[in-house]
Amino acid sequence: MALFEWLDEYAVGVGFMDQDHKEVMGLALDLESAVAAGAPREELSAKLSAAVSAAEAHMVREEAILKQAGYPYLALHKREHEDLLRTLLEFQLKVADGSATLCVSVLEFLKGWMGSHLRSEDRRAAQFLRQCEPAKVS
Repeated sequence: MALFEWLDEYAVGVGFMDQDHKEVMGLALDLESAVAAGAPREELSAKLSAAVSAAEAHMVREEAILKQAGYPYLALHKREHEDLLRTLLEFQLKVADGSATLCVSVLEFLKGWMGSHLRSEDRRAAQFLRQCEPAKVS
């Protein structure tokens, strides 16, 4: 089984969040497949960049909607996003310049972070949106 296979347990019940999460997971799966195939650094770097860009776009969109809805835990949610994004951007630069390589342990870290964040912070945010902003759910 692939690390980045979408599981129904990741669904939070808010359309845009689930759609974005599936997109990021799909790009991460592409990256995982490239790592497993021993793809060249340039290809890995491009796939990592695509996944990071999609994750960042999702985070910005999610945070804006949560802010507009008055989500009381936005600061914590945003801090988790910022911490991951900082880590990903630093790693992305290292992969691009050849000072780091992508390996399964890095992918396992990303999978662990995503699974934990989806099951906790995103689930709590989604519950808030469903209660306070029903129009944002679809």
